[in-house]
Amino acid sequence: MSIASIGSLGGIGTLLSGITRSGGGSDSSGIAELFGPAVISDLSAAEAATGAILGARFGEPAQLPPAALEQQDQARRRRLIAAQTALLEKDYAKVRDVAGEMIRQNPRDAAANHLIARSYAGEGDSQEALEYYGRASELEPDNARYASDYRNAQILRHTDEAVIKTAQKMLRDPGQRAAALRLFSEVAARSERADNLLAMGDALYDVRARQQALGAYFAALEVSDGKELEHVLERAKRLVSDAPNAPITHRFIGEIYLRQGKFDEAIASLTIARDLEPADPNFILALADGYAARGAQRLADGDLTGARNDYSDAKALRPLYDEYNRGLADARIRLGGQWLVRGALNSALGELNSARATLPADAPELKRRLAGLYYSLGNRYAGQGDRLTAASTFQSAYDLNDSLANKTALAGARDVLGLQYMSEEKFEDAVIAFQAAVDLFPNNETYAQHLADAQARLGE
Repeated sequence: MSIASIGSLGGIGTLLSGITRSGGGSDSSGIAELFGPAVISDLSAAEAATGAILGARFGEPAQLPPAALEQQDQARRRRLIAAQTALLEKDYAKVRDVAGEMIRQNPRDAAANHLIARSYAGEGDSQEALEYYGRASELEPDNARYASDYRNAQILRHTDEAVIKTAQKMLRDPGQRAAALRLFSEVAARSERADNLLAMGDALYDVRARQQALGAYFAALEVSDGKELEHVLERAKRLVSDAPNAPITHRFIGEIYLRQGKFDEAIASLTIARDLEPADPNFILALADGYAARGAQRLADGDLTGARNDYSDAKALRPLYDEYNRGLADARIRLGGQWLVRGALNSALGELNSARATLPADAPELKRRLAGLYYSLGNRYAGQGDRLTAASTFQSAYDLNDSLANKTALAGARDVLGLQYMSEEKFEDAVIAFQAAVDLFPNNETYAQHLADAQARLGE
């Protein structure tokens, strides 16, 4: 299978989950094909996993009637499925509980010992893993997988550099390639050095294992910074040259550029990835994250229009994500403040209203700032004699922050608007305006008298 044929492999977080910091275990969405971690190489589904392990010989049970033997076998199968599932879910304690019960039923159960070994390997406990791998191999000396995992566990006691050199030699032997890939998987899970992970990727690339090389380079990206990112980028460009129509490689480059703060280049690469696989949500979300990252930088740099546009693009790709909505609201609130300072009241109001429409519910600081700008804008409209817009703007301020100051400003604006309607003999509108003021301050005699006068005129 070529790199191009695995163009859609899900998010980078998903991709890395099986081969880097996870310590083994992953989903079965194609990541095993990309890098081949031991923990899922024969566990991609419960049925396959069960079949593989049930192929090993059972320990010799005590002499039991055939019906009892069949019942015992069925119980063991159920436990195997439960342990395999727990291993896939990285519930390593449960793996040991279930496999331990299998061993209590039959101390010579090699598969149970192998499961316990893999649970310890998943947790990074190499010493315990080695012990149980050894037991499994001793109990089933003809099982090639058990023997291979035991040899790997012994190799993994050495430094990452030594393990990589050994695995590089093993890669050249087709019969040992699967074991070599499992060694690389284990190193990727524990290594914090980009140079080791890059060396792994290079070794895989040299034997034309391009998918696995990509996985190693992804792992290197996770622990890289500074100059190391340039080395990762060099490898990524080589993979793109090999498979220009594989969206995952373009996304890989985009992620590197994001880490480097090269947002324009990142968005260009992420756009190519999305365009190559337009129906895949992972590439859509990656591009949205690219726009949001550039928007955040522009916001920090004071490029408010650019930030607003980037967050708008991110929101268009992922409409309900609060982080994008929060960034977009922040940019628009700041733009509204700029327009207010410049005296462009209508432009300010447009930005503030747009900000309010995208404001997440859990954004109290943004809400406070927005309410304050609405209050200031209401005063500016009132000063220009635009009483209707002043009243609606004060209403927005009060809706966001029901402080006494906002409440008082809103009531006063409603009362003044009512007086304007009275002068224009729009008595029904006046009653509505005065009633709104009275509802806010029922004991205010002035508001109450104005309402009574308007009602009287309306009834004439």
